[in-house]
Amino acid sequence: MNNNKIATITAGAWLAATAAATTAQATEAVLHERDGAGIEEVVVTARKVEERLMDVPLSITAIGATTLEERNVESIADLASATPGVYFESFNAGSVGTPVIRGLSQQNLGGFDQQISNNVGRFIDGVYQTNRNAAELELLDIERVEVIKGPASALYGRATFSGAINVVTRAPGDEVRGRIRGNLGSDDDRSLQFSLGGPIAGSEVRGRIAAGYSEFDGTTRNTEAPGDNVGGFETRAVTGSLYVPFGDATRLSLSAFWTDQDVEHSAQFAQTTLNCGTSAAGFTYYCGEADWNGGAVSISPEAFGARNETTQAVARLESSFAAFDLVATAAWAQSDSALLFDGDFAAGGALHPVCRGTVSFAGQVLPCGLVGAPPVRFQRTQAFNGSTNENEDLSFELRLQSTGDGALNWLVGAFAFDSDATIDTTYGTDSRGLAAGEFFATQVGVLTARPDPIGNPVVVADFDSGVRSWALFASLGYQFTDRLHGSIDGRYEDEKKTLQSRVNNFAPSSLRTSRSWQTFTPRATLDFRLAPDTLLYASAAQGARTGGFNASFPAAAPSEAFYGDESNWTYEAGLKATLLEQRLALTVAAFLIDWKDMQISGASSVAGFVGSVIRNTGGASSRGIELEARFKPTRGSSIGIGYAYANPEFDKGVVDRSASFQCAPDICNIGPSGPVVGGNRLPRTLEHQLTLDAGLSGRLTDQWGWAANVDYAWNDDVYRDSINRLSYGARSLLGAQLRFERDALAIALWDRNLLDDDYIVSGAFQPRSFSPRVVDYVGSQGRRVGVSVSYEF
Repeated sequence: MNNNKIATITAGAWLAATAAATTAQATEAVLHERDGAGIEEVVVTARKVEERLMDVPLSITAIGATTLEERNVESIADLASATPGVYFESFNAGSVGTPVIRGLSQQNLGGFDQQISNNVGRFIDGVYQTNRNAAELELLDIERVEVIKGPASALYGRATFSGAINVVTRAPGDEVRGRIRGNLGSDDDRSLQFSLGGPIAGSEVRGRIAAGYSEFDGTTRNTEAPGDNVGGFETRAVTGSLYVPFGDATRLSLSAFWTDQDVEHSAQFAQTTLNCGTSAAGFTYYCGEADWNGGAVSISPEAFGARNETTQAVARLESSFAAFDLVATAAWAQSDSALLFDGDFAAGGALHPVCRGTVSFAGQVLPCGLVGAPPVRFQRTQAFNGSTNENEDLSFELRLQSTGDGALNWLVGAFAFDSDATIDTTYGTDSRGLAAGEFFATQVGVLTARPDPIGNPVVVADFDSGVRSWALFASLGYQFTDRLHGSIDGRYEDEKKTLQSRVNNFAPSSLRTSRSWQTFTPRATLDFRLAPDTLLYASAAQGARTGGFNASFPAAAPSEAFYGDESNWTYEAGLKATLLEQRLALTVAAFLIDWKDMQISGASSVAGFVGSVIRNTGGASSRGIELEARFKPTRGSSIGIGYAYANPEFDKGVVDRSASFQCAPDICNIGPSGPVVGGNRLPRTLEHQLTLDAGLSGRLTDQWGWAANVDYAWNDDVYRDSINRLSYGARSLLGAQLRFERDALAIALWDRNLLDDDYIVSGAFQPRSFSPRVVDYVGSQGRRVGVSVSYEF
């Protein structure tokens, strides 16, 4: 991204006045966090109350701000690599970001409807993030990230079918503190961040503000734009918070953030060599391990990728009474995104088959391309696909929760959510090279032909969708003995979805429809304190995801306009222990999951329908184990290891009609209703995953300290689809950081993907205007190196 602008961040009069008060503050380095003799205690809010991580009978990975920075985590993809049991996949320019926890990969990725929620919910300060095309994760002024593994529906509600990722921003402290951090790296990698917070004018009111700018040019050369790589980004972000106490019992917290991000077109390329899927026309698919050599791609410079803007504001009122606390949270969020991608991954266009003339068919005179006429020649032409998404969300939660140290603890609450989205998807194939009487010889080519494919594309789907939901939830816990504790949680949710369609599958539409779904998601947990620092627990929890509408569906099959609920039961047993005089923290969890009524995106029952529809089809199961250990053998040293195993498989006899697009008898088991995938591993899942990290710190002189960190992440093969014939191969990612510190000054040399490992990020099998369907991939970023400087005051 050839952009040499330097961001200038002005904090305003309040910041200037507050910063002046910091000159007398004593500075201190963060080195003391590493020098501690024992494992640092982590507090989380996964169950909506503050608890020690090692006391929570859930499988949770919590990563603090220092670790995020040391491991250069700047996206959910980076977070997934550092978290056992989590995999992440997104498509071009980060669109349709899809986290996967414990192998429960989402099978209904079709369409751009933002009301199709993920299996894993993304939250910022407990507020659900609707737009799947918005920025993955803006790590500006973050306190920690909590990854909850297993259904969190009982307390978090929608989109926590298999887990949740909650980003917790930094709250104002009781001392005036500030920080400036700058970064310079390879491929025009640069950033500048500023934060300042503390009491305002010596009062009990506390505030905090942070701002940041970052840009990166990407590591993959675009042959059509010398000097401007693909895969880069440019991000601007501002966040602020205010803490206002009203006496000793009541406090108001206000927070807001704004992000504006441009994400360039990914390093996307098509699989041109096909070796399987025999048909009358030859091979139609590729079987084996996909290869990305990290070289160059050919992308039309006009295809800008994605532009995203997100704003969120949250107000939280907390009041303490004798026997309980009251917490009321109101949130508003708005996000807009625009996407434009190269539809053929060749800046000069791809060869499109061309036929000539019209054909009489079923009493109609149709272009030859709509009836499968053979081509008379091939025309090299460009194609583009795009989308715009506008989302606005409102939510309100009210809860009462017990206080004190009694045997009985409880929590009750109510929740309301209102979300509106406007979405359109477009496709344009440049028709200026066609002579009179000529047509593209594919159905998509005929339907999308345009003399101006970018400025005036064909609208594939245009619709408004909405969600109105309310929920009641409760949690009840009881301390049976000094060691044995039990709890039950439950949530009843009523969700109404609406759809107003203006264009459906290229055709004008006036469909207006609505439907309601009701779910109840319980959880039961028992935990036993084996020793003061050792906890055993077992739980059974249900996750549910409501049904919805297919934004594009065949008019001849109105039953395919909607699909029903899906659910899973997750059974888990775990151990959490702090051993060796607080030097070793160990967590182990084993789980078994039964998934029913899967929502699978696949081919319509109507022959010739070019899109995909979602339907409930069969089920799946997953079983596995997760292990995380943190060991501090000596003062100033730390070793971490994480391992996860999962074996998610389709149930016997499951038919996946999405595989119909690539299946042929030589690579698929094709039954009367479609491809049978029972016993196959779910696509986009890991069977084995390993993370390792090590850190050392010490003193160079009385004034200078040093710290070195190395982190390694490995995962095995990932299948692209349910037939298990095309895989991405294993990946190994090695990172390192060497840090020097003196009082408040820190200088760090860092490297990401030190081995320059090339791997496939994701793959798709979509309709194209130049061929029936073709596999395309998004390639990874290469090695990145740089230096960062930070100063705390």
